[in-house]
Amino acid sequence: MAYLDRRHEVAWRAAAENAPRTAESWLQSVVRPTTLAAMETGVQSFAEGLGLHVGRRLAGGEFGAYLARTVHGQHVVLKILVRHSRLSIEWVVTAVELTTKLRQNGYPAPRFLDVGTMHGRVYTVQEAVDGVMPDQLRPSHLRQLIELWRLHHDVAAQAGVSGTTWATHAVEGLRTGSETVYIDHSVLRGCGDPRVAEVLDAAIAIGQRTDPDVFRTGDVVHADLHHRNVLVRGDQIVAVFDWEGAHAGDSRFDLIRLVGIPCVDAELANDLLGHELDAANAYEVRAAVDALSALQGLTFAVRSKPDSLEHFLGSAQRLLLG
Repeated sequence: MAYLDRRHEVAWRAAAENAPRTAESWLQSVVRPTTLAAMETGVQSFAEGLGLHVGRRLAGGEFGAYLARTVHGQHVVLKILVRHSRLSIEWVVTAVELTTKLRQNGYPAPRFLDVGTMHGRVYTVQEAVDGVMPDQLRPSHLRQLIELWRLHHDVAAQAGVSGTTWATHAVEGLRTGSETVYIDHSVLRGCGDPRVAEVLDAAIAIGQRTDPDVFRTGDVVHADLHHRNVLVRGDQIVAVFDWEGAHAGDSRFDLIRLVGIPCVDAELANDLLGHELDAANAYEVRAAVDALSALQGLTFAVRSKPDSLEHFLGSAQRLLLG
């Protein structure tokens, strides 16, 4: 998919055909009651440059997800991405291409309508989907997520995208840090919390004994698969979203990240995921994935959201220190 640099040319590429359904239930469930005046400076003018009218910030969209409307009245989601090497235009375009490939296989990912840069920021515009963001998953939802996860297998390889570099950066992230996988050892050391240092040391030890060749490289990895990036209607998952950080690599990363996800029946969830982890031979990468998750969460907390440090630290300690 080609992307548009809109610093000099602004023209909304309307996609009125096959316009998605919108519903009041979706608006009530995912739209936070935030006024435009409380949004980031320049969001309205940014959206206007794309021919969009912004309504409200979406629930969970602290980093730039907004409900918007096209000139044709179609509801869409505008995402203005944070500045980070992992979310460069090249990365996001590849992520959109991989997501489009999944959609062609029947995957319920929102359709991307536009991706580009404007005023030095990467943005995406995608269809708005009618559904509810669950606080916890039903067993039926989890079964569907597992079935959908299987569709990730080998899709990147079929699209000619390799995750070999990702595997190398994943191990590098554990050993010394890597921006590609959003892990910064210097930030974690510098925060001065001995509990963070203890987790970091445990992750480094795991990295030292992890061979990059143990990872699969031809799958699509969502990289942030959890219940708050899912929309449901009743027992049916209607969308898995937030694909901008997706990449080629080992999809077992996503499967392992589902362990511990809030579910109505926690015991059944553990049984379902345990069976799938066994079948996928995921235990050969489990320690490394847990270490990656721990350090990514802590890097995010220390860098961007200090008030969430205790939450991410507790999770990291459970993952790596028992």
